[in-house]
Amino acid sequence: MTAKRILVLSDSHMTDAAQLPNSLLLATGDCDRIIHCGDITSPEIISALQACDPPVSYVLGNMDDPHAFPDAKKSLLFEMCGMKVGVVHGLKASNGPLGILKEFDERPDLIFYGHTHRKGISNYEDTILINPGSVRKPKDKVRSYAIVELTAGEVQPRFVAC
Repeated sequence: MTAKRILVLSDSHMTDAAQLPNSLLLATGDCDRIIHCGDITSPEIISALQACDPPVSYVLGNMDDPHAFPDAKKSLLFEMCGMKVGVVHGLKASNGPLGILKEFDERPDLIFYGHTHRKGISNYEDTILINPGSVRKPKDKVRSYAIVELTAGEVQPRFVAC
């Protein structure tokens, strides 16, 4: 099975696509998919990401107007490289991994989430949870996104400062 590279970002809280970091936009060229974990704020951000070529998936965050993102859902679940991949904003992240897992009817192997504005990786039983941090308002002082390489059963995340 071919490896896939995913660029994961969250909590952009931007109104203008010009605010997206250049390093992030350049990194999309080597990726197979872009995932935004919510708190996008402006549809212009999604349009700028879609112009980069890889398919873009995104979920609503608590700061996103559902009318501005009529096709967005609160969570996504799809298969990639033989793994069930979930995406959610993570409003229940304060309840730990179990709070995030409860946002899915079916348990993912891998979950991308945001909301906390803190990058991190954790495991809960057989599920890997990755938060890319925030590209605009980080609580851990470093703006970041994640590049995640998936192969059959393997997840290799790397955080990128921006």
